[in-house]
Amino acid sequence: MKSNKYILLLCTALFLLGGCDKDFEAVNTNPYAIEELDPALLFANAVRQTHPGHWEGEQTIVQQFVNAYNLGATAGPNFNEDTDNFNTPKWNSCYPNSIKLLVKAKELAEAQPEKVNLMSMIRIWKAYTFMTLVDTYGYVPYNEAGRGDAGLFFPVYDDDESIYEDLYTEIKSATDAMNPAGDYVSADLFYRSSGSATDPSGQVAKWKKLGNSLLLRLGMRYSEVDASKAQSRVSEAASRGVMTSNADNAYLTFSSAYPNPLNAGPRAINVYFYYVAEPFVDFLKTTNDPRAKFMIGKYANPAQATTT
Repeated sequence: MKSNKYILLLCTALFLLGGCDKDFEAVNTNPYAIEELDPALLFANAVRQTHPGHWEGEQTIVQQFVNAYNLGATAGPNFNEDTDNFNTPKWNSCYPNSIKLLVKAKELAEAQPEKVNLMSMIRIWKAYTFMTLVDTYGYVPYNEAGRGDAGLFFPVYDDDESIYEDLYTEIKSATDAMNPAGDYVSADLFYRSSGSATDPSGQVAKWKKLGNSLLLRLGMRYSEVDASKAQSRVSEAASRGVMTSNADNAYLTFSSAYPNPLNAGPRAINVYFYYVAEPFVDFLKTTNDPRAKFMIGKYANPAQATTT
């Protein structure tokens, strides 16, 4: 009787073992899991992540405005003892987020050569993001940045001059590569059509202006160190076609469901503690900047105010 029992158990075990790997892969595959990442979606998220948060500290660093930031009500007289974190937001928002996303999006887009416009947008925005990092910090990780998946956990810091030169080449090449008869990028948060139209020509024209305007901005970075190069590159950018009106602006459209978090700063803090700094005022005056009356004063009718 015991022998029959053991034989029955053995047969059952063999039967179960034989059925363990039947449709094993199908049974153990999540039908809802994403198997391939869309580089366009990574690009869109990178654009959104480039300037996040409800506050930013650039105006404090570059002295366009004077503000009385401190750690508390009694910290004001002790600025020599105060420690702030205004130097970290740009770094912390870009490297773990937008840079990593853009590097991966570019890698994935390289396998889809027919999407030349998407690739160009990724390259242009990646260059812009690095431009803001170099403007803020100088030497930064560039060539090895965002490559943690390749084991580059301690990327080399590249010098600012070499980065600027590469950004110039990259932006110019990416802008020239855009094709008005090529792919339409529906994930473009700046210039995509608000309707159902999918004609890429208008989208490409806007991105070309954005790219050329970034070349102009890049050229101005040489104005105090190499005036000849600055003049040459600014003239070149202008001849290629830059932004000429607000209609060309690259901006994110927010909704009531997804409000702009930066509005919380001016509404809660800036209106009380922000004052225009003297160097900024002097610069606006010496250059006769027509924007001064809109930026540094409160007028019932700014258009009728003088700038002197």
